[in-house]
Amino acid sequence: TKKLKIGFSAGGYLAYWASAKVSGQIPNLFNNQSVTTSDGRVINYVNLEAYREVYGFDRFKDNRFEWGANIGSSFAYKIKQKVLVYFQTWYSHSLVDQQKRYMAYQEERLNRTFSFSFGIKKLL
Repeated sequence: TKKLKIGFSAGGYLAYWASAKVSGQIPNLFNNQSVTTSDGRVINYVNLEAYREVYGFDRFKDNRFEWGANIGSSFAYKIKQKVLVYFQTWYSHSLVDQQKRYMAYQEERLNRTFSFSFGIKKLL
């Protein structure tokens, strides 16, 4: 119609894993707290220590190049002459493993990504 636009798309992609950071929490056994209850029991609380560090790539394990397929759909509604409200979805599926084969019985680690967008487009 003149106001509603629906689109579908399919294609492929290439990607390169340029950098990564690892973050999380681990127990800090040297910084724990002990509390003695009224009946004489000792309760030990272990504090968690946060970490965030740059991931060092291993050329024998990490596959830094990726390629895959993606499909998408979009719905747009024209609210003015050059203004559209839109909703868009994408699904991307990696066709190569994030890891190189370096051990027996290794499971594949594939990227599968859903993305959703909602917004307003101003046509030029």
